[in-house]
Amino acid sequence: MITKFFMLLLFLATSLFAEDYIGVIKSFRNDVFVVRNFETIDVSKGYKLLSKDIIITGNKSKAKLVFKDKTLITVGKNAIFVPFFSNFFSFFL
Repeated sequence: MITKFFMLLLFLATSLFAEDYIGVIKSFRNDVFVVRNFETIDVSKGYKLLSKDIIITGNKSKAKLVFKDKTLITVGKNAIFVPFFSNFFSFFL
């Protein structure tokens, strides 16, 4: 009984701290990066985006993003895209 309780407690604790993804990179061309927790990451097709990610595109580059609500956004060349909710609401948290 106690082991089941601790297993449940462990599951709930990890669920609280696990951040769910907000969308994915559907496709990209050339230099596309994600900045997450001050770390620059090379993306791949299907890469899962988190709420505080920043998407950066280089020269002659673009990325197509699909969010969970089916919103499609194309980020063009030499751009920095910060989803509104990750930038704005983080000041209130």
